[in-house]
Amino acid sequence: MEKIYIAGPMRGIKEFNFPAFFAAEESLSEYYEVYNPARADNIDTKTLLGEMVFYGKAFYFSKQMLPCIPDSIS
Repeated sequence: MEKIYIAGPMRGIKEFNFPAFFAAEESLSEYYEVYNPARADNIDTKTLLGEMVFYGKAFYFSKQMLPCIPDSIS
């Protein structure tokens, strides 16, 4: 089964846009193994530390899924 990552705006949106992420996960989970960032340990992104942890985990996940993509444009 293929793996996919749900991406979309979260910051500044009511409930961090979680309802849309959960709806997308529900519709795609029949066909894919879905990674939903809205379920990422329910991290409190209202604090700077919470955001650092969240984006650090997202970066780690991205590097695992796309190991051949450089970190920056050179």
